[in-house]
Amino acid sequence: MKPKALRIVIAGYGPRAEAFAREVAGDPSRRLVAVADPDPAALQRATSLYQVSTFDDFGKLLAATDADVAAIDGPAQECKSYAAAAAAAGMSVLLLAEKASSPAGRRASRSRRAPRR
Repeated sequence: MKPKALRIVIAGYGPRAEAFAREVAGDPSRRLVAVADPDPAALQRATSLYQVSTFDDFGKLLAATDADVAAIDGPAQECKSYAAAAAAAGMSVLLLAEKASSPAGRRASRSRRAPRR
């Protein structure tokens, strides 16, 4: 009997999540089932490469999707709330985001700040 593929959703479809999606697509033991991102262009990139459901809100994804793992990428505060929601829905959580304490994470954190006026 063939083992069932691990069903994976992604919250926040940035560069790290895109790289992760490519890894998932190349592994028959894992299957990407849905992507959530508030940016329509990010969702378009996901659907142009994979046959997945897309959502502009992670809560909507959780309500409509049955998955085993949530891979989460984005700002630290969003990652925390998404991780808690995914865990509450019974999913394992994989955080793809850079740590704010790493050089790349500090640069990313600074780049997301609102410009000073």
